[in-house]
Amino acid sequence: MTHAHEWIENPAARADSETWGCECGEFSDICHVCSEPSGSTLWICEKCLRREETLLDDVERLRNQWDERDRNREASPMAPKLVRAKSAGGESMDFEDAEGEWLAWHARWSDFMTPSAEGALVDLKRWLTWAVHNPRESGFEAYQTDMRRVRASLLRIVGLAPEKVAAQCVWCDGKVVRDRCDQRGRAYPDGLRDEVRCTGCGAQWPTEEALQTLVRQGLAGLPERAPEALVTIEQAKRVWPDVDRTTWHNWKRRDSLFKDRDREPLGVIAILVRRGGLPGRPGAPRHSREMAHSR
Repeated sequence: MTHAHEWIENPAARADSETWGCECGEFSDICHVCSEPSGSTLWICEKCLRREETLLDDVERLRNQWDERDRNREASPMAPKLVRAKSAGGESMDFEDAEGEWLAWHARWSDFMTPSAEGALVDLKRWLTWAVHNPRESGFEAYQTDMRRVRASLLRIVGLAPEKVAAQCVWCDGKVVRDRCDQRGRAYPDGLRDEVRCTGCGAQWPTEEALQTLVRQGLAGLPERAPEALVTIEQAKRVWPDVDRTTWHNWKRRDSLFKDRDREPLGVIAILVRRGGLPGRPGAPRHSREMAHSR
């Protein structure tokens, strides 16, 4: 039977270490992307690695869409011309600019890695783990910023950029948008979706009106008012700021909270808080062993 590790921050056995440890004696390095236990000796967890790989998949898919539209324009002179996209910094970016960004990163990483014949985007995807472990040589944080700007610009170039709405996110004050395409860059048949989402923390609402209602109500009493509302772990931490990181990890291990899903109902989390903290309000739960004895 596979042992389910219970990661504890800075265990007494290695108090000077930045790793997380389990009572079984195993240790986990910190993921240098999300700052959570990576579950291995790697500096990036599987979830963050998949996210970075998906980013490159998105860029390749959007590039292919651009190639197809470019061929259609050559075949039909009357087809609309694709406009240059404005990046987050305000400068104009066309496809050649975007392509130049990922080619420049490929050239930089090629000084340390061996390129393949499969193309720059495939190589970048293959070298991600190396890049995280060698941030000085790879410039990984700057790479992340550039490639997210490239993806946003490509969405605008092919006409699939999301539309910003007036309201801000109640969780992180981030920008809220309505999408024209799914996460894979496939356009919705009906154009803009009714659903709105935050580009920062990923929170979602069925309509802009539903978000406006939540803005007026605020976060106070939200678990009681909307126990069925689905939230991410970062959003849950804003509702219960006194719950420590070890407790969140224990809930994930023991109760499968956020283990296989990105979002959980507020009511489910509230039950765990009441079981281990102060009844009736957000609080700081006891250590998982104490909680286990009380069950």
